Amino acid sequence: MSFLKDLKDLKKDISVAVNDKETKTEVPASDMSSEKKVNMTENTINKTEDKSMSDMTNTTGQADTDVTVIAAGAVITGSIESEGSVAVYGVVNGGIKCKKKFIASGQVTGDVDAGEIFINKATIDGKVVSGGNLKIGSGSVIQGDVYGQTAVIAGAVKGEIDIKGPVIIDNTAVIKGNIKSRSVQINNGAIIDGYCSQCYNDVDVKEIFKDTFHETEITPEPEIKQEQAPTEEQAESAAVAYIEGLVQAKEAEAQAAQAKAEENQQGGI
Repeated sequence: MSFLKDLKDLKKDISVAVNDKETKTEVPASDMSSEKKVNMTENTINKTEDKSMSDMTNTTGQADTDVTVIAAGAVITGSIESEGSVAVYGVVNGGIKCKKKFIASGQVTGDVDAGEIFINKATIDGKVVSGGNLKIGSGSVIQGDVYGQTAVIAGAVKGEIDIKGPVIIDNTAVIKGNIKSRSVQINNGAIIDGYCSQCYNDVDVKEIFKDTFHETEITPEPEIKQEQAPTEEQAESAAVAYIEGLVQAKEAEAQAAQAKAEENQQGGI
């Protein structure tokens, strides 16, 4: 009896196991929980971001090697041209031309032409041309004309300033020259020896004031002809004629006095 009971129990267990296997189905991908989907999406994004950051790091690393640095204490005689950026902390006796940024805290004797220019406590004796932004920090001295698209000037400039866009003149700026720009902001304390013209602005000033102020023609003053200085002979002749005139006047005066005296004498007789 015991054997038969054990056999029935074994058959029952086998039957249950088979039924469980048949009823167990795989969950399709469409029935996957939303939480699991979110986790998978986040992992994908993280991997993409990691790759992007890696690419940016590689790019930045490549850009950093594209800078020519003139260290403090170094003296370069001759022109410098670069496809990248140039940083000058020493002395350069020559022009500098680069397609990217130019940074200066040293001394340059020559023209500077760059994509962007940042000058801080530097001295530049030459023309400065920026294809984009231009910043001249406090303590900098520029002797030469300045060109750019936008500018912030806090240093000293002796030369014409020609900026196609806006210009900010900070309170430490000292400018000896004229300023041409689209707009200008002059902070209190700035010194400007020259005139400011917003000639690149779109506003037609003449059109605004044409009905209020009428332009009047200004008649130019006639030119005063300068008399030619007399020659030595002419001066001598004029002096002789003057003296002769005095003599003749004295003689006429004496003759008149004598005639009057004779007249008085005859009247007394």
